[in-house]
Amino acid sequence: MDTRYIELSSIVNRLVFLDSPYGRAMRRWQPRADALVARGGGALAFCVHVTDAGATAERLRARGHGVELLTFAREGSPVSFREALLTDGPPWAPFFVTYEPDRQTILAKYSAGRVNRGPHDLAGILIETPDPRASADWLGELLGIPPGASPTVVPLPPDRP
Repeated sequence: MDTRYIELSSIVNRLVFLDSPYGRAMRRWQPRADALVARGGGALAFCVHVTDAGATAERLRARGHGVELLTFAREGSPVSFREALLTDGPPWAPFFVTYEPDRQTILAKYSAGRVNRGPHDLAGILIETPDPRASADWLGELLGIPPGASPTVVPLPPDRP
């Protein structure tokens, strides 16, 4: 595909946590990851950048979802981020993140010369699920994205970084 997308499929993937500060903070997901690995793999979660994780959490709660809101900040670091994590979705459900300062400032000021997105930007995510069509419907509704040409593909806006 020439566009960015999330595809729901029965193909197996695998996700492994590194021993990093963030990986240790996400230990609550480790039982899910272990269960997925025991079954042969699968997507655990992926991130969707939003302009306000707090407002996103409130919007999702108003629609009946359980949401945990977390802030990650290291003392002395000029960069922090806030995440809204679904507590009632499938194990592969996305989480939503907002960076402070915004991503463009981080890339320009704090990562200048260290991050080169290059020509190999992520164009899609393939997610294993027993019912790809229902999962794509659920994800499209959660993200507010209308269905694409395929019933198992959730197209992402082309201007989304």
